[in-house]
Amino acid sequence: AELRALPSRTQVTRHTCEEGWTAIGAWTGVPLAAVLDAAGLLPTARFVVFHSYDQFVNSLDMLDALHPQTLLAYEMNGRALPVAHG
Repeated sequence: AELRALPSRTQVTRHTCEEGWTAIGAWTGVPLAAVLDAAGLLPTARFVVFHSYDQFVNSLDMLDALHPQTLLAYEMNGRALPVAHG
């Protein structure tokens, strides 16, 4: 609910998975920069690290994390984000 309360937007983007598949979709979510700002990003931060429900870990450098097109998506094609794409 807190994430959905932040300003969001929808953009059509091709998502490329590290496992070799790609998908073009309309992704809806909050710019990651807004989430990091709300969390109190330290000025010395160099990376953002993500931990998934299935123990997958990945990271973004701050240039990519703060890019205007980087979303923390919660919908794909107008529907709740499927676990397979989350």
